[in-house]
Amino acid sequence: MRELLGLRVVLVAMKRRDLPIASPCTVEWDTMTPRGRNMFCNDCKTVVHDLSKMRRLEAVEFLRSRVNDQLCVKYSHDVMGNVQFADTSTATVIPA
Repeated sequence: MRELLGLRVVLVAMKRRDLPIASPCTVEWDTMTPRGRNMFCNDCKTVVHDLSKMRRLEAVEFLRSRVNDQLCVKYSHDVMGNVQFADTSTATVIPA
C-alpha cells in the first residue's frame, strides 16, 4: 500500500512518486542560508526542509504534522526512486 502519511509508508520504501515536487525551485541550494539541517531561501523568504537529513520516521511525522501547510522540501532519491533518509543508505543518490 502507498499511504504516504500513514504508518504503512514507514514499513516500505518511500518513493519519489509519493512526494512530488510540483514547482521545483530554481535557486541553488548552496546559495541559501543554513538553518540547522535546513536552508533559508532569501529569494522566496521560506525555510526549505531537507527530508533526506531526517530519519524516515521523523520525516513521516514532520509531513503528517504539516499536512495542511504549504511546505518547501528537498530530498534525495536513488536510481529506483526510493527517497533517502538519514537512516538509509544507497550507492547512487540523485537530488530532487
